[in-house]
Amino acid sequence: MSATSLSRKRGERMAVPKSVWLYGRIDRGGTSQELDCQMEYLRGWAKEQGWVIAGETREIRSGVFPDRPGLREVTQAAVEGRMDAVVVKGMTRLCRSSLDAYVYRKRLQELGVGLVSIKDQVMLTAHAICL
Repeated sequence: MSATSLSRKRGERMAVPKSVWLYGRIDRGGTSQELDCQMEYLRGWAKEQGWVIAGETREIRSGVFPDRPGLREVTQAAVEGRMDAVVVKGMTRLCRSSLDAYVYRKRLQELGVGLVSIKDQVMLTAHAICL
């Protein structure tokens, strides 16, 4: 998996528009309004990049355990080839454990799907870039 920095001027688009799946998660102590705000942020950011939003998953659940209905939904969509990348606000939205996040990123890579974490300013592509 190759990593590319997302630091660029506001409104500047990535070279190739992508079909993306948005994944938003808050823990059980949060409110649906907080999740609505997170999803709106993801939608706006993806549209700024010129990407097509293929789908989205919203989840109110702890990120401690990686076997969650929301992540299973994202994985199934990836298996079906419905997106080029998954977009999250930050890696902690995906999984609270760095090891669990790594394992999930590897699973996406195996499926040919990248991962974008806006807050962490990282885009992990499904395939390494050869220079």
